Amino acid sequence: MITGFNTDINYRGVVYHVQTEDRGINNPRVETIIYRKGEILDTRRTSYADIMSSDCVEEVIQAIMREQHEATIVDIRAGRYTNNEPEHDFARRRASQALEEVILEYLAETRKHNSHDIDE
Repeated sequence: MITGFNTDINYRGVVYHVQTEDRGINNPRVETIIYRKGEILDTRRTSYADIMSSDCVEEVIQAIMREQHEATIVDIRAGRYTNNEPEHDFARRRASQALEEVILEYLAETRKHNSHDIDE
């Protein structure tokens, strides 16, 4: 299990707490929970079960954690959690898509570097 992130965000006088954790190899997912006044507002989960056999699994998990945590903070600062509009679902889908793109780019770059090392 990889150490997570905890951040308090003050948005318009309200403190939101964002907690991101790796749930470990027995439950391979990254989980981010958003709290306001002790209440859970939202939970974002990203599975990494499909990369468990990768040589760089820890680096990819760290990238997933960082991206998911930062995307959640961006959404809070954009006002996504100031009311209960369906905007939350849109923000979650958008963050999830961006995260998948980051993972694919990281894996492609790693493969490129690894194949370059083999050629030399």
